[in-house]
Amino acid sequence: MTRHFAVSCLVVLTTLATGSTANASDSLHVSGFGTTGLLWLDTSDHFFNHPAKTRGRADRPDFDSDTRLGIQASMPLADRSGVTVQALFSGTHLRPFMPRISWAFVHHSPTPGLMLRAGRLRTPFFMNSDSMDVGFAHPWIRSPVEVYGLNPFDAMDGIDMLYTRRAGSVDLEFQPYIGHKAKHAFPDGRVELTRIAGARFSFAYDRFSAHLGYGRGKLSIRYGDPLFALVASQAGRDALSGSGAHAGFTSAGFEWVDGRFQLIGEYARRRVDRYITDADGWHLTGIYRMGAVSPYLTVARQRSVSDAAPRNPSISGIDAYLASRDNAQRSITLGARWDLHPNLALKGEWSRVRVGRNAWGAYFPRNATGATTPAGERIDMLSLSLDFVF
Repeated sequence: MTRHFAVSCLVVLTTLATGSTANASDSLHVSGFGTTGLLWLDTSDHFFNHPAKTRGRADRPDFDSDTRLGIQASMPLADRSGVTVQALFSGTHLRPFMPRISWAFVHHSPTPGLMLRAGRLRTPFFMNSDSMDVGFAHPWIRSPVEVYGLNPFDAMDGIDMLYTRRAGSVDLEFQPYIGHKAKHAFPDGRVELTRIAGARFSFAYDRFSAHLGYGRGKLSIRYGDPLFALVASQAGRDALSGSGAHAGFTSAGFEWVDGRFQLIGEYARRRVDRYITDADGWHLTGIYRMGAVSPYLTVARQRSVSDAAPRNPSISGIDAYLASRDNAQRSITLGARWDLHPNLALKGEWSRVRVGRNAWGAYFPRNATGATTPAGERIDMLSLSLDFVF
């Protein structure tokens, strides 16, 4: 039903968007963004593995995890309609710099303050979902992985509505959405979310803004890694992966700016009834602007409140399997951003990470057998990036 409804809305919006072109501009607006990044770890036993984006290569330094290029094109189709397409070139879990279409939608504004969109859209699960890949828009090199690693689905095929209104001195925005499918691939499997529905609400008043969102859907996941094969041969594949799981995701965040000071905080919560962990994550970031240079400090944590499968001690390899599906960790990050130009920023940051005792966190063992895992380890990570927009 969700799929048929989304397709019907896409047809209607496309008809509205192309129905009147007499006063439309023929101009095509092209813009873009990018990041050239690299990172080092203080250990040769592991490498960085963003749970929701890409697994770094077993190289030192790692140039793939944070490097990306995005190109966006927008064109009006009528007075109140248009089309937007965005292509993103970045590292994925499958291979580095794999191009993909992250946005591709038509939009129509029947009245001021109301926009309807259909096509491939950002899933607004986080406070900064729309700009998550635009490094220049944020103080950090990468959004805190303890929060933004909780949900791998950054785009969906569906429809949404953007309703904005100013009430006195308060700016309000409401965004309900439904989606047919969102998917994400990793080296030894894939995960999909279908029958997606949710809403996001945000407001801004003076120097303060806040976000609240909730989304849900049906989750299916397929694994194919050696640890899965070992445990599945004893527990059964259906106990560890499959389809029909119920997933819910909640997030809340705020931003406060007062002259030179800026404070950003966000909390996210994931609840799934099987196959992956239930987990919570939060971060708090303080920024101090000194002209073109902005040092910042971030503290963050992700904790798991359930295992990805029952912990049966009679199953060989069960502890390693559950740890490899658990991204629990806490970190402190000290960094600085230097705005070299209105469209160019240089960043550097150092992170000290403590991986959960029974988790792998945002890291992966270099040894394919997992003989030396990141569980319980302290890891130092140094990152550099050059962010730009055009």
